[in-house]
Amino acid sequence: DFDKGEQAVKDGGTDYLPTPYINPKNPKQVDAEYEQFKDIAPFLGFTSKTKSGLAGLISRKPIDTENIQPQLEYLIDNANGGRLNLNQHVNRTVNDVILKARFGLLTELPFSDGEMSKQDNANGMMPKIIGFKPQNIINWAIKNGELILVVLREQVEKTIDDQSLFGSEMIYQYRVLLMEDGVYKQRLYSENATGQEFDSIDVTFDGKSYDYIPFDFVGAQNNDEQCDDSIMYNIVTANKNHYYNAALDQNAVTVASMGLLAISGKIRDPDTEYPNGITYGARQGYFFPEGTEIKFVQSAE
Repeated sequence: DFDKGEQAVKDGGTDYLPTPYINPKNPKQVDAEYEQFKDIAPFLGFTSKTKSGLAGLISRKPIDTENIQPQLEYLIDNANGGRLNLNQHVNRTVNDVILKARFGLLTELPFSDGEMSKQDNANGMMPKIIGFKPQNIINWAIKNGELILVVLREQVEKTIDDQSLFGSEMIYQYRVLLMEDGVYKQRLYSENATGQEFDSIDVTFDGKSYDYIPFDFVGAQNNDEQCDDSIMYNIVTANKNHYYNAALDQNAVTVASMGLLAISGKIRDPDTEYPNGITYGARQGYFFPEGTEIKFVQSAE
């Protein structure tokens, strides 16, 4: 969220900006004051700027493609099957590794029972490299140093109403990559499927099966299956603290010019009436015991 920017952070509410207002007798007033507090809070997106700077240092030179084999040259212009060129694919991977210390790359093979023909290749039946963000790499397993299981979450479009132009939604499905009797296979599970409800896929290419899972982890420290520490964690933490401190400073400047409405009336002891104290600069009135001396107090520099 801190990488996405101000809107994403402010949508996070009290997860990122705790409220300084407490008034159990009037929670609606507290909510209104918090929204004002949040709205005026200055946000500086130095998380995204730092990440962009680091990624720019890495990608300042184009990728060297001179030694790519002729049969793989199509990857230069279309690495993922969706017209993401190789430079863009690498830049996306770099950005996720810098921020989250992890990314996954799956070599997706076209399904064919026999050998691939030149016409098949011309029609787009070629391997492609699909990227997976770390939050979509759900599970994995290693045995004797070899990858034997990967569970991936992906979004697919589901049609709601065949008669409607707007009848579709994006839903999750789970793609399981696994080794069965030394052969690489895939299973597809719907979001609400049980353990036995799946579509089984035998993965072959040029009429041959594979004896390994063509999935690679990319990390900040190394490229094994272990989750690395994010190099941006301290930057994000500093950004979060700065956001909160800047909000308090801005709020202090705002409320310093506001008077507190205090009304002398017949109430009980203020300590009993306001057990949590009085918030300075609150946008509400307070009643005090009859005969209370009320003065206007203005903060100084």
